[in-house]
Amino acid sequence: GLISGFTADNITSEPLITSITVTPTFTNGGVSSEGDPLTFTITVNPTAQVDPVDSLDICNGDTAVVDFTTSNGGVDSVTTYSWEITGGDSVFVGGALSDVGNINLPVINETNADLVATVTVTPTYTNDGVDCTGPSEEFTITVNPTPDIIPFDDLFI
Repeated sequence: GLISGFTADNITSEPLITSITVTPTFTNGGVSSEGDPLTFTITVNPTAQVDPVDSLDICNGDTAVVDFTTSNGGVDSVTTYSWEITGGDSVFVGGALSDVGNINLPVINETNADLVATVTVTPTYTNDGVDCTGPSEEFTITVNPTPDIIPFDDLFI
């Protein structure tokens, strides 16, 4: 017979592994004989997740640094992060507006107003060659302009 389909849920932060043993039985003329059992495992990975990131508020000329983390684990597992920046075309100097890994980008703001970019990061949990993509998180990077002093004429009293 077949093992009927089922939905596996894993609400933990580690892979769940279970073993299933199947023993075949052949019946003919009222006589039954058992065959060799077959054991296999099923691994259910956790949903990929990225820990929330606080929005950044940085100064013109600084570097936006974000190190992504996760609460997921597993002996041979790894979580990677792909990210995309929108609204930051004029903010990030010489950097890609999408990449994989952590963020380490110099910023520039040559205006007199705050410039705000939105970052969307998507985690992928990989275990035993299986990739599981999780829900994205968003945060903002605000780049403040350099304060400017407006000169004024000498005052006479």
